[in-house]
Amino acid sequence: MTQANEQHAATTLGSLRAFDPSEIAALGGFAYLATPYSKYPEGIEPAWEDACAVAASLIRGGLNIYCPIAHTHPIAVRGRIDPLDHGVWLRVDGPLMLAATSLIVAKLPGWADSVGVVHEIGEFRGSGKPVFGLDMPVQWPSQ
Repeated sequence: MTQANEQHAATTLGSLRAFDPSEIAALGGFAYLATPYSKYPEGIEPAWEDACAVAASLIRGGLNIYCPIAHTHPIAVRGRIDPLDHGVWLRVDGPLMLAATSLIVAKLPGWADSVGVVHEIGEFRGSGKPVFGLDMPVQWPSQ
C-alpha cells in the first residue's frame, strides 16, 4: 500500500488496535478475520489462498478464528454461488460477526479499499467490539 493510500485508510477507517494475541485470546470465543477479496490485486483465488495462510498462522498461534473468505470461497466455487454477491455473503456472515468477540483486519493488499472489510470494521465498531490491525507478514510478539 502506498503512503497516500495508507493515509486515506487511516482517515477513512480510523486507527486499528495493535495486534495483541494475548488480549484477543483473553476475550474468549473466536475472532473474525477480515481479508480483502474482490479488491485483491491478484484475483479472488490468490485472495482465498492468502486468507487461508493468515488464518492458519493465527490458529497455529493458539487463536480461534473464523475467516469468511477462507471458509466460504470454496462453498461459493463448488456450490456455484456468486462469490461477489455481497447480499448473500453479508447475510451468511452477519450472525458470525455478532457472535465473534473481536475483529482482526489482515492488512493484505487491497484491504483499505475492500467494501467487505470496511463493512466489517463498521459492524464491529458499532457493536463496541475491539478491532485489531494485523500487519503482513504475521509477526508474533516475543513471549
